[in-house]
Amino acid sequence: MALRVLLSAGEVSGENYAADLIRALKDLDPTVEIAGYGGSRMEQAGMKLEVNLLEHSVMGIVRVLKKAPTFLRILADIRTHLDEWQPDVVVPIDYPGLHFVLSKYARKRNIPVVFYVSPQLWAWAGWRIYKVRRRVSRMLVILPFEEEFYARRGVEVTFVGHPLFDYLRGLQLDETLIPRLRGNRKGPLIALLPGSRRQEISNNLPTLLLAAKKLATRFEGSTFVIANPGQNPDHVQLLKHLLEESGVPGVQLHLGSPYEIMSEADVALVTSGTATIELTFFETPMVVIYRTTWLNARLGKMLTKTNHIALVNILAGKEVVPEHLTSRECSNEIADEAAAILGDSSIREAMVGELQRVRASMGGQGASLRAAEVILRAARGETQDVISAR
Repeated sequence: MALRVLLSAGEVSGENYAADLIRALKDLDPTVEIAGYGGSRMEQAGMKLEVNLLEHSVMGIVRVLKKAPTFLRILADIRTHLDEWQPDVVVPIDYPGLHFVLSKYARKRNIPVVFYVSPQLWAWAGWRIYKVRRRVSRMLVILPFEEEFYARRGVEVTFVGHPLFDYLRGLQLDETLIPRLRGNRKGPLIALLPGSRRQEISNNLPTLLLAAKKLATRFEGSTFVIANPGQNPDHVQLLKHLLEESGVPGVQLHLGSPYEIMSEADVALVTSGTATIELTFFETPMVVIYRTTWLNARLGKMLTKTNHIALVNILAGKEVVPEHLTSRECSNEIADEAAAILGDSSIREAMVGELQRVRASMGGQGASLRAAEVILRAARGETQDVISAR
């Protein structure tokens, strides 16, 4: 009888990791049956999509409460699916609010749970570790320091490496794109990366655009590009509206793969999140912002256990790129920090050196394949051997 794997991802980054994982699972076992919750990329990779979770992805307590009836319906669907389909293993990917509940349902039914991509318990709400110990059979982590964090707290854990780096290594970049965007301009290329969620774009892009306006007066002939995948029409409309409303001239909106821009940018102004790791892969200097409400910023600083918000700084154990968790308009600071990177080669070289060291710590190739091996062993009820990316 074919093994059955139930996957669930609630965000864009998790969906990307899941799609690679689905392909790896099918490479190792072409007969495996995969169903679950996520987005269209998971479906295209070979999973039967039960509910599109990405259509309901939100952040913040108020927005989550507004979506409560929807999430309750999804949880009811999950319970029914677990009972009727009876998977051999459940694989939640990050997104702890929903996935800790999914893990609880699975464990009550004696289904092993292999949690892929750790929630950031090491950063805040560390008390949730008791949920992990009770509900998760094995944690698959993608950041090197997470392995020790979980092992010291009695959780079975494997560091598999970062799947994003596998994906980025395999990219075929369009070498003609940047010359087309630059045109005749000889100044620096400055990327504006406002985030993948609607509220991130709303909160952060206006500040990034103001910073771009200030940089344009300092660096003649600069090329400014907002990079967005362009898959969500609602987000595209919002980006165009905010750009038009800002009145900042000369900023281009690129819809499609952002990686050509990330790899060639002289500096990136970026919302804290997965994009900071992508920029680290390309060794691109950056200034990081996460603008939110006064209450959320205050709570974030009070509750967060780390000294930094940008993953690259957390991984380095120090501030190697400037970062701002704030509720106020801080375009002057962002522009000054980006100008220092662009104008002082020693600052730029030191930052690139730190980014190279962080990149080297992220494990070798094959993260998705290592994760798939552990998951299939769990589905077969086999004892796990250590398969670490170290």
